[in-house]
Amino acid sequence: MSRAAPAARRAATGLVALLAVPTLAGFLDRLSWLFEPASFFRLQYAVLLGAAGVAALALRRAGLAAVAVALAAVDLAAIAQWHAPRNPVAPPGAPTVRIVAFNVDGGNRRYGELAPLIERLRPDILGLTELTPPWARAAAAASPTVRPRRLVPQRDVYGMGLLSIDPPASVEVRRFPAGGPIALVARFDVAGRALTFVLVHVHTPFAGSVHERELRALADTRPRLGRRLVVCGDFNTVPWSAQLRAFADAAGLRDSHSGSWPAYSWPSWSPLLRVPLDHCLVGDGVSVRRHAFGPSGGSDHFPLVVDLALTDLDG
Repeated sequence: MSRAAPAARRAATGLVALLAVPTLAGFLDRLSWLFEPASFFRLQYAVLLGAAGVAALALRRAGLAAVAVALAAVDLAAIAQWHAPRNPVAPPGAPTVRIVAFNVDGGNRRYGELAPLIERLRPDILGLTELTPPWARAAAAASPTVRPRRLVPQRDVYGMGLLSIDPPASVEVRRFPAGGPIALVARFDVAGRALTFVLVHVHTPFAGSVHERELRALADTRPRLGRRLVVCGDFNTVPWSAQLRAFADAAGLRDSHSGSWPAYSWPSWSPLLRVPLDHCLVGDGVSVRRHAFGPSGGSDHFPLVVDLALTDLDG
């Protein structure tokens, strides 16, 4: 036996044991937000556990390989359970709207890329988060057709702006909860059908329980936001987290990525670390026809592009 074999076996065992901790701890996010970050990188855990399983087989550690594969399957199952399709089919001729939600990254200085990005993506409604004063100036001059409707720049990362082709009936600056970051609530008439669009930037769970409180406050406001509702933005959590699922269930919303494998939106600079943090959640009377991500334009996020069809409301 090679002298390196014992060291390799210890390394493989250590890697499996190390990855078992966040794999299992991620399920405790149902009990407390403290465990939510452990659920973020489940795909990465699964890939590394699969590699550890192959290494264990090569080292003739069948038991260790079985444990690694089982843990990888647990991670993939946690992601896959979120993919059950729940999207109603829109009838032919239903009015459509394209929404783009983009975290521009307050530290990003590539302001000149916003105009060609808008020209390329052609949104009907564009929500910008992390809107700083320079980004607000760029947004104000970016497009002759997608015009600013409400720009609320901040010097921190919680400014935001709403642009659209057609003017909304109203735009409000709200906070969920009262002391939370701003959100924009806009009401549109799309071919005679009312649509409420809410743009959010939720605190990261690394900031503490404020993340969970913001989602709960937004869900509590749901009855006053209208039945045909779309909530988009940077949620700073993954779609399979207990907190986001609880919010979606309480608010009666579906993630636009539901029913398909999610594209991973952050960080744009590292495919190996990428996780889906940007979402659009939709309510009754809204059918998702397409979802994709556009180019980053220098941001650490990719812009989320969602094509929606507005359907009749039951009752």
